[in-house]
Parts: sequence; C-alpha cells; structure tokens
Amino acid sequence: MPTKQLEIRGIHRQNIIDYIYQLHGKESKPNHYQGPSWTCTVSKEKTIRFFQSDIPVVFVTFWSDDKDVLETILKKFRLKTFRAGG
Repeated sequence: MPTKQLEIRGIHRQNIIDYIYQLHGKESKPNHYQGPSWTCTVSKEKTIRFFQSDIPVVFVTFWSDDKDVLETILKKFRLKTFRAGG
C-alpha cells in the first residue's frame, strides 16, 4: 500500500486537522482520519527551538490503495500547508 509521511513545521496541529477536514477527511478514531479512498494519521505536536522561537512540528502520514489517489491528496494537502515569505 503506497504511503507517504510528511513533516510539517511551523503549522499547529489543529490547523493541520482543519486542512484534513477541508479535504473531506473525517476522524475515524483518535489521530486517524478517513477520506474518500485515503487515510491519514496525525502525530502529537512537538516543538523545536529555533533561535528564540518555538516552532511546532507535526508528522502526517497518508496512505491509499491507489497511488494516483495518494498523489492527488498529497498535492491538495501541500497546497494548504504551503507558506511563502519575503
């Protein structure tokens, strides 16, 4: 089964969960979310210290029986978590 784990830094866990809901995911059990033909888990939020800031770190693991579905959901999720600064 195709699987992909993403490490998300700088976005709080609750925001990540909100993005999963926006992608039609529903909580199936604690920390597990089920979407149309895909599943994911969301880790507990940890923090790293960078200069004088605490940066949230969350791991999200997606998997699906269909590689194309996995690639599609990853693209949509990455668009939601994309940050650009200047």
